[in-house]
Formats: sequence, C-alpha cells, structure tokens
Amino acid sequence: MAVASDSFSVGDLFTSFDELQQSVEKYQKKGSLQFYIRDSRSMEAALKRNTKKQLKPDLKYAEITYCCIYGGKKYKATTKGKRPHQLWTQQFYKSSHLVNIETEVSVNQGSEFISTCSSSSAKKILSQNEKYRTAYNIAQKLASLLSESSGRDYRQKLSILKDIVSIWESGVQYIVQECNEESEFDNNELHMSEVPDQRMPIPPLSVVEVAKNSK
Repeated sequence: MAVASDSFSVGDLFTSFDELQQSVEKYQKKGSLQFYIRDSRSMEAALKRNTKKQLKPDLKYAEITYCCIYGGKKYKATTKGKRPHQLWTQQFYKSSHLVNIETEVSVNQGSEFISTCSSSSAKKILSQNEKYRTAYNIAQKLASLLSESSGRDYRQKLSILKDIVSIWESGVQYIVQECNEESEFDNNELHMSEVPDQRMPIPPLSVVEVAKNSK
C-alpha cells in the first residue's frame, strides 16, 4: 500500500510503521474512534527469538495489536467476589521452643473494619538492639534524676547504682524490696546472719582502766 488509506482490509501491506500509523489516524477520524497499542513485539525481541528472519528496521514492530478504547479483547475477572474467612498461623522461636499463635481476621462489610485477636499471651522476643534502646532510655532517666540530687543524697544514690552494677557483673541473683525506715522487721523474716554487722566490736573497759580515765 503506497498511500495511507482510511480503511482496512485483510491482506493490506505497509512498507513502514509511519505508513501504518497514518492509516490508523485516518481510520480513527473517519469513524470517530480512538485506538491504543494493546500488545506488541519489537524487532529486537523478534530477532532474539528467530535470528534467521530478515526484518526491515523501518517497520519497528514485528507484531502489533491495536484495540479500540471502547471495546477490544475481553478479560475475565480474577477476583472471586466477597473475601473468604481466613485463618493463618504466625510462628516464631522463643528460646528453644516453637510458639504458635493463631490469628483470626474477619472483614465487616460496609465499614471496612478488620479485627484481629490472638489465642496466645506469649510476649514478643526483643532483639539485642531493642533491649539496648530500652535499657539506654532507663539509664538516661536515672542519670537525670541523679543529677538533680545534691550533697549526701547524691553520693548515696550513686553508691547504690555502683553496687547494682557490681552485682550484675558478678552474676549474683538478687531481689529488690521496698523498705520503710520507720517499719519494724520481723525476726522470722530477717536474721542477723543475713545482715552482718560491719562495725568492729569494742571490748569492755576494766575497773582499773576506768579509774585511770576518770583522773
């Protein structure tokens, strides 16, 4: 086909892609239509599939399919309508045991609301970075509170923190309990052997020494 035409029929030939494009534009104006390229295969792709073919570069495309914007090839929908009720299991390792958590998801139509519930109360296992960030935030708060103290109170609190660090480094297990200075300890719960007296014992003075000191 030497001259671009405003009609198409089976067997029409085009010497270049520009000639085909001109015929498509004339056909669109004549029928008040609009086409777009639905599928295509370039010359480079076609030569990779079959190296023995001799294709003209001016054609640009070895295969091309135009489709009207108002119609064309029909595709079946892949969706199945209403979302089905789904259950799945989330798994993660805690120490050397495998913990399973069943999670149920239900979709409430009309409000697009998704509710989740868990059948296990297992806590999330923190990573080393998460543990460090949590401990670092607490340490910053302790440093801020300690800096607001002054004098003897500051030295006492600082000594307590140093003792805690020493205990952790030694690996000794301990229990922290609240202690009221005015409260009385029960003899059954606290024995003197558990809290030894660090003061040096003072021997009693004899009668002669007392007489010498009184002079």
